[in-house]
Amino acid sequence: MNFKKYLYSSLAIVGILSLHACLSTTTPTYSNDGHIIKFSLQNNNVPALAKTVFTIDETRGIIYNVDSLPFNTDVKHAIPVITAFSTARMYLNDSVYTGKDTVDFSRPVILKNYAQDGITIRQYIVTVNVHKVNPDSINWQQRTYPSFTYQPIDQKAVFFNQQLMLYVNDGSQMHLYTSVDGKNWNTQFINTLPVTVNLRQIVSYNNTLCVVENGQTLLQSTDGITWNPVSVISSAPLVTLIGSIGQELIGIQQNNGFYSLCYSNDAKTWNTGEALTNGMANFPISHFSAISYQPIVGSPKLLVVGGINAAGQIVNSIFSYMIGSSWVDFSSETTLTAFPPIMDESLAAYNNQLLLVGGRLNNNQVKDDTLRWSKSDGLFWTKADSLTMIPKILHYTPRYGQSVITDNAYRIWIIGGYDASGNVLKDIWVGRLDSLGFGLPPM
Repeated sequence: MNFKKYLYSSLAIVGILSLHACLSTTTPTYSNDGHIIKFSLQNNNVPALAKTVFTIDETRGIIYNVDSLPFNTDVKHAIPVITAFSTARMYLNDSVYTGKDTVDFSRPVILKNYAQDGITIRQYIVTVNVHKVNPDSINWQQRTYPSFTYQPIDQKAVFFNQQLMLYVNDGSQMHLYTSVDGKNWNTQFINTLPVTVNLRQIVSYNNTLCVVENGQTLLQSTDGITWNPVSVISSAPLVTLIGSIGQELIGIQQNNGFYSLCYSNDAKTWNTGEALTNGMANFPISHFSAISYQPIVGSPKLLVVGGINAAGQIVNSIFSYMIGSSWVDFSSETTLTAFPPIMDESLAAYNNQLLLVGGRLNNNQVKDDTLRWSKSDGLFWTKADSLTMIPKILHYTPRYGQSVITDNAYRIWIIGGYDASGNVLKDIWVGRLDSLGFGLPPM
């Protein structure tokens, strides 16, 4: 009797559970969160894509890379790799996302993700930023030359005290024009700088400007406006200044028709150095260009290129000097046989290279390939290519006697000079390597 009782009870419980299971109507819950968690691009032929980090801005509904991809990166055939919190289906510009097909990201792409519930939609605009300009190219522009009506006989520009300073000699008065942008100029007379001074030999030294007035006097200025005479203690009269390197100011002196180098650590007391004879006979005494710079490796150097030597010859010499060492003339290298005798050219140091601009050859011909670059401290020179040369459409005139300077905004300035007929050029050109201009205000 008890056995039957327990049996009936067990069967009743099973029946109740079976009936409950048959009557249950529980519905699965699907997520309505469709936001994108990760986004990246792939292309085996474009390694830069895989390294690109994308920012997902949920508030504005945009996906983008902060650091632009290199110039000319192919983003037309990229495979997007997308991870969402949940998804039922996803579209890129109305095409179904498969994770295998390439997408053209050269223009913004609309990404739509339907959450797992199939109803809620999250939409983003995907922008792949690529640099629009070649970082290895120089963008050249023309600026405004100061306006005046007199005929200049000499001119020289320097970058000093955080501004461009252009000195112009009209034969009876020295004029100074200053500017920070090469567009707007201020002008004033300079009464402390005689018109007999050769402006082209102005040298920067220890936060001052220096120029030789006559053999035993040197003029020095701390602001570029007021020039004060410095009495020179020297065994022979100074002819010209070459340049400065560290605490050393270097010039040329003449004694009874013989030229030699001379050195000073204060612009006052000068010590006689190498005689410009024998192995130094091709060292120029005028119409040369010089630049002091810091090479990638080693100590600062002073480079002196071209000019006219003591024998009156135009030379193709390239002399290099470091403090405490001897001068080396690269023109003895066979690799420089193609480097012509040249004078009235200009040198500048820029982006770990040397830049040579303009100049005249032995036949007084003005060089038409006006820009040459050297990555080897002056040992090898190559002509500017289409990326760095001034475009012909800008109608740049080949020249000599121009000023070429660089400033702290990585700009190269080419100011004035003379054309092939000896006419004064009243124009200014400015350029900057695009890779050095990222993050800086426009030129």
